[in-house]
Amino acid sequence: MKYFTENNFGKTHGMRKRIDAYFKLIVRNLRESVPKIIGKYLVKEIEDNMQIDLSNLISNLNITQNTLLESSNIVERRNVLKNMINIMKSAQKIINQNGHFINAMKI
Repeated sequence: MKYFTENNFGKTHGMRKRIDAYFKLIVRNLRESVPKIIGKYLVKEIEDNMQIDLSNLISNLNITQNTLLESSNIVERRNVLKNMINIMKSAQKIINQNGHFINAMKI
């Protein structure tokens, strides 16, 4: 009784070729993935270090406080415009409440 006939040998050989091809594919994917993963972590570490250095630099500068503040003329102008908006909203509210007088004047 023959355990390995020519047909079984062909199936076994074909299966072996598929396993070898699959193994080569996995090895190739790992070869490509490992440098990408290492690069990702290196870039992340550099990014974190740069962020810390930048934060330290900004916090150590004395001009930072003055740079972040608005100039006084901009603050004054904004307050004037807010006041004008409030006046216009009040006027619009009065006009809407007394709309029947306006309609009567159109007749």
